[in-house]
Amino acid sequence: MRRTCVLIFSLILGIILFSGANDTRSANVLPAVMIERFQAIPDCISPDPHRGILSYRISGGVTRISLSALHHDGRVRPFLSYRLPTTSLIERTNVADPGATSDVEGYRLVARGADGSTATRDLAFRYRVARFQPIPPARHLRDTTGGNFFTRYESNARLERVDSLTCSFRFDAPIAGESGRAGAATFTGSGSSAVVFCEIRWRSLRKAQAGGTVEWVARVTDQCTQGRIVRTARINPIP
Repeated sequence: MRRTCVLIFSLILGIILFSGANDTRSANVLPAVMIERFQAIPDCISPDPHRGILSYRISGGVTRISLSALHHDGRVRPFLSYRLPTTSLIERTNVADPGATSDVEGYRLVARGADGSTATRDLAFRYRVARFQPIPPARHLRDTTGGNFFTRYESNARLERVDSLTCSFRFDAPIAGESGRAGAATFTGSGSSAVVFCEIRWRSLRKAQAGGTVEWVARVTDQCTQGRIVRTARINPIP
C-alpha cells in the first residue's frame, strides 16, 4: 500500500513538472509577426529623397524588416532592409525613400518573424509627375515693324509632363471696351530650361503696349492635378 502511494505521488509530481515546463516554453514563444500599421503622409507631393513619408508599427517576434518601392513598370526596388534582435514590437516614423521618383506608385513592407512567419502589406502612393511654374520676370515683346501690333508675352519656366498649353491676356483696365483676349500658346524645352509663350495680334498700339496679366493653362496627364495646371504672370507695360 505504501509503495502504491509513492508511485501515485511520483506520477502526479511528474505531470505537474511537465505541465509547468510546457507553460514556461509557451510563455517564451512570441506570437506570429503582424503589421499593425503601415501609413504614408498625404500623397501627390513632388519626389524628395530626403522627406520622411512612411511610418509603420509591427508586433510579434520580429527579426527582419524590408521596404520596397513599387514602380509603374512593375519594378520592385528595395531601399531599406535590416535585421534586429527578436523583439515583440517595433515602430518607425518619417521613413524616407532615398530613390524617390515620379513613377513610383506604391510601397511594400515585409516583416519576418522568429517563428518563420511573414507579413506583407502594400500601400498605394502617388507622386506629382506634372509640373508647370513660370520663373519671373515675364517679358513683354512687340513687333515694331510697320503697323503690325503683334505682341509676345514670354517667361522662363519649369515644365514637366505638359501635353499642351492655352493662354489669355487681361488688361489692368479695359481699353476701348476690351478687357483682354485669348492668345496662341506654345512652349520650348523642358525641366528648368523651358520657355512658355503667349502671342496675340492686337488692333491698336495702345493695347499692344499695355500691361496686365497673362494666364497659361497647361493640360497634363497627372492624377494629382486633375488634368490642368493654371499659372499667371504679371506683365509690365512697354513705355
